[in-house]
Amino acid sequence: MIESGADRSFPSAELGLRPTTDVNAIIRVYARQRLKAIDRGAGDAAIQVLWRAYQEARAYAAEVALTGDGKGAIERDALPRVPLSEGAMPPVLDPIMKEFAAHAERGRIDAAMAVLARASLPLSEVAATEARLFTFAIDDPLLSPALFAALAQYFGWKKEGSGLERDRPELYDRYLHRMGVAFAWFDAVREAARMGNLAGKTVRTLFLRPLPRVRLFGIGRFDVGLLENVLRDARRFVPLLSGAIDPKTLDYLQKRVNAQESVPRRLIRMLIREPMFLVPAVMLIMMGFASLVGADWLRQQMGLSLLYQKLGLSK
Repeated sequence: MIESGADRSFPSAELGLRPTTDVNAIIRVYARQRLKAIDRGAGDAAIQVLWRAYQEARAYAAEVALTGDGKGAIERDALPRVPLSEGAMPPVLDPIMKEFAAHAERGRIDAAMAVLARASLPLSEVAATEARLFTFAIDDPLLSPALFAALAQYFGWKKEGSGLERDRPELYDRYLHRMGVAFAWFDAVREAARMGNLAGKTVRTLFLRPLPRVRLFGIGRFDVGLLENVLRDARRFVPLLSGAIDPKTLDYLQKRVNAQESVPRRLIRMLIREPMFLVPAVMLIMMGFASLVGADWLRQQMGLSLLYQKLGLSK
């Protein structure tokens, strides 16, 4: 069932949300529905229905905000921080947090999670530790998203009725927001990959496996600028998507982008695609060489008197 708003409909039944212009609420409920769909093993068709409903809800919020029929949609990449009171944290947690943070800040995710496994915290302290670790992982932009994903797996945040949802609903809302943005990015990428142009071909490289065949024959022609932007977002969201995109593929594609952007490769590619630049390039190389060894010597050795006259290098 679709409920009507201004000049556009809102997918209330699909998302389980009444019409709203609150973009953050739409993102959170989209994440909740996606997590439920994953938990029950829903197929791709069900995921597509949710994706379309999310797009329709975002379009509704934008239209209502523009027409002045609501308070307006405010889009934020992350919700405001909810700092935890230091005084409320038991002193016994400090050594655990320090060791955990030391590993996490160096990118040693497995070592950081091993700290929790060894801690054997009393049940009464689990909720406080969970909340503090959540805030630590989500608020520091320098920490790897893989840390946040590992904590979600460890504490079971993806499961309905998790401890975080029950004990700290304001933090769970932030988790849903982060997951909702990641799901929306992934669905948009999948949709873009269906396009038949160069942009679609570029985006489809995310779903390749870095097999020997791919490494041998490469990925063909692609849009370097677009792939750079996609990879930048992928580093942020892929760790949260439970293997939907192979991290090794991201590493391989990043190497391809780096190689593609090197100056010699760009020059060679330009000369191959635009032969008209070949003669001027050769002339420039010869002029540079002449400046090093001397024009007279080069003329005598290679008999290039006519060329040097044309270039104005002869005396």
